Amino acid sequence: MPYDLRFENRHVYKDDPQQAIFVPIGLSANGSYVEVAAKLDTGADFCVFDRRWAEWLNIELESGPRRTFRGLAGRFDAFEHEVTITCFGVDFTSLVYFTGELSMPRDLLGRNGWLDRLRIAIVHYDREIFLTPYDS
Repeated sequence: MPYDLRFENRHVYKDDPQQAIFVPIGLSANGSYVEVAAKLDTGADFCVFDRRWAEWLNIELESGPRRTFRGLAGRFDAFEHEVTITCFGVDFTSLVYFTGELSMPRDLLGRNGWLDRLRIAIVHYDREIFLTPYDS
């Protein structure tokens, strides 16, 4: 049985030697805004960003709840904060994490806070992402 899927946005991403998929997003909080190229990581539980973006957004980093993460980059602490994510003209509020001491080699878009807000399809062969807000 075929399924009919409709999306409002299409993004063509560039080839990456490590086969990573980078998505241009905006983060905003406290009247500040920053653009970030974040890696789409369907294996990541949460969205995790480098601490410099929290500083850029005037977020008092250690005022948020602390969580310890373990992954390929080792073990690190990060702090939870609410931000607005803008992606292809779609805005939504999410709880994300900013790293404490460690500088992240990549900013990550995970399942909670990003994927759970969107309907998404990836056609990696053509380097395309299709997405629309979940509630559309």
